[in-house]
Amino acid sequence: MSTAGPLLPLQAQHRIVWIGGSIFFTIALVAGLGGFAIMQQRTEATLQDGLLRSLQSRSDFFAATIDDASRTARLVATRPAIYRTLHKLNAEPGNASELALLAAAAQSFLPLGFSALAFYDERGLELVRAGTFAQDPELAITLAPSDSARLVWRGGFLFEARLPMREAGQFLGTLVVQRPLDILTRMLQDTRGLGETGETAVCAPAPAEQRTMWCFPLRLNPNVVRLPYEIDGRQLPISYALEGKSGVITALDYRRQNVSAAYGPIGQLGLGMVLKIDTAELYQPISEQLRWAMLLLLALIAAGMWVLRLLVTPLVRRVVESEEKYRAVADTAHTAIVTVDTRGIIVYWNRAAEYAKSLGSP
Repeated sequence: MSTAGPLLPLQAQHRIVWIGGSIFFTIALVAGLGGFAIMQQRTEATLQDGLLRSLQSRSDFFAATIDDASRTARLVATRPAIYRTLHKLNAEPGNASELALLAAAAQSFLPLGFSALAFYDERGLELVRAGTFAQDPELAITLAPSDSARLVWRGGFLFEARLPMREAGQFLGTLVVQRPLDILTRMLQDTRGLGETGETAVCAPAPAEQRTMWCFPLRLNPNVVRLPYEIDGRQLPISYALEGKSGVITALDYRRQNVSAAYGPIGQLGLGMVLKIDTAELYQPISEQLRWAMLLLLALIAAGMWVLRLLVTPLVRRVVESEEKYRAVADTAHTAIVTVDTRGIIVYWNRAAEYAKSLGSP
């Protein structure tokens, strides 16, 4: 142990400053990253919640549009005047006046939104038709809960129904209608608020085929497509919707792209809907926030360390000067002075104490 020289040399001064700066840097960095992690989780939850809400809105609108088309078709199929005409035509096939009345009635129903109507008698023979039926659909899905209605794709969505007409339990004939659902076709292609990679998918289980589905054309895939429930051993988001489940998931889509997808069934129609967007695009705002937040955090940390150095260095110097003055006074004192730390270990003694020790004094 030396009795000369300052307790805090210049190297120690720098060490104190840098240790303090390192502690400040670590605390600031951990606090900043922790705060950003919380912000990221909240932003991610907000984005996914918005995706789920948008899916629910679209799904409800889809089901309501189908229900409206179905109710309108049933309204036509239950007209008492049509019943009377069918009674007469079943009793007198080929009655010209009754056929003319039925043809006029069929034509009058077209403004209700139908593109085509046809009436058949009890033997299944066509009586009259109005409008033009779409032929050779690219995809036709039978809608639940009955088998009387289908959702057809022929360059766009069509509602098709084949409704038996009965009065007091007596079968009179059949009404077949088609109604374009242009608003649903536009909704399928509408990606406002979804970004460049956003898509709405509407699919149905493939009949008599295990774990496969038929999907109507997508914005990024303009053709009817049959897909498996799983790709690379992982379920597609739409497969959960076809199982009657609802939620948000991050998974692979049919393109094997990582997406954030909201999924759910469309009412009781036996269809599923998915609203999805590539995760890279979904989290782009978060990534940009992270980049700017990190730059700002580093700038604040650098400024804080500089301020810390400016504040701590004068304090360290004053401590050093005070220590040097103490040594100068202690070394010239005739009284023995011994300094110990909190553990009782001697850290300093003056010349008088050293001299007393050499003489064997206690």
